[in-house]
Amino acid sequence: MATDACEQFSLELANLEDETKERLKEKLPHDSSVANPIDILGDAKSDRYEIALEAILTDPNVDGVIVLLTPQSGSDEDETARLIIKISPGTKKTILTCFMGQKKVKGAIKILQNHGIPNYADPEDAVRVFEAMFRYGEWLKRPKEAVKTFPVSKSRVDHILNESIKEGYLEIGGERALQIMKAYGIPTVENYLVRELHEALDVAESLHSSLAMKIESPAILHKS
Repeated sequence: MATDACEQFSLELANLEDETKERLKEKLPHDSSVANPIDILGDAKSDRYEIALEAILTDPNVDGVIVLLTPQSGSDEDETARLIIKISPGTKKTILTCFMGQKKVKGAIKILQNHGIPNYADPEDAVRVFEAMFRYGEWLKRPKEAVKTFPVSKSRVDHILNESIKEGYLEIGGERALQIMKAYGIPTVENYLVRELHEALDVAESLHSSLAMKIESPAILHKS
């Protein structure tokens, strides 16, 4: 499942060095697979995980490891979790775990999580994390671009906000919102604040165009 997920998300399985494979062959059971993905067999105890991890993590072709465990009659989930915790500080490579088995691995998962080792219920989820890490790493490598700046009348905005707070406004809208947008250089419709009928008539005559009127009051929700 994990191998299929790697292919699905365009991640390459590490091509292990011959030296790494020889180390694994020497110490793992004959029926084990030392080609990636490594199979240390279903009855593996923590000692086999230790052999595999120590060899893999020193391989220059390996960037990260997913440790898969499904409970078997001879496995020791808690001890394997403690082993991973012991090995993890000695490497800069990412170790993710996928301990599957619900209640059977509940204690082991807690041990891992208490020491900052993430566990995923499904191999595909662990692969997704590696894929996200890879994309983030590529994003960090992108050429740095100059940050665009534009003139802002911050003092004007501060004044509007402070006055609104003093006057008990719970939200900013209408005329004040338009003034803030203008202070940030955002184009707005032409607007005028009038308080008397004659002021409204004067504005209407000066514009010679269609107008929309809105009430400027915090007490009235629908302004039009």
